[in-house]
Amino acid sequence: MNDRIKLLVLLAVMVLWTSTPALAEPDLVFVHMTDVHLCDEEFKNSYYGAARDIDPVATLDQAVEDIMVIKPDFVVNTGDLVSNADK
Repeated sequence: MNDRIKLLVLLAVMVLWTSTPALAEPDLVFVHMTDVHLCDEEFKNSYYGAARDIDPVATLDQAVEDIMVIKPDFVVNTGDLVSNADK
């Protein structure tokens, strides 16, 4: 059997194995959040300019509420948690 056929057979077995409910792992649900950018009022006004009605804390609070409805197994937060870390 040449290498290409071996690879195709391996892929077919993997597809069958992962699509068989009795053999497949249970679903894992996670949420990926990124670039939350929490900031103080001064930075918010200078950064968002005309869109000063944006409230990063309220937006995060709403996101957390929405995530709690999903009931994920875990949450990953990547990127910038704060906007102005120097302060």
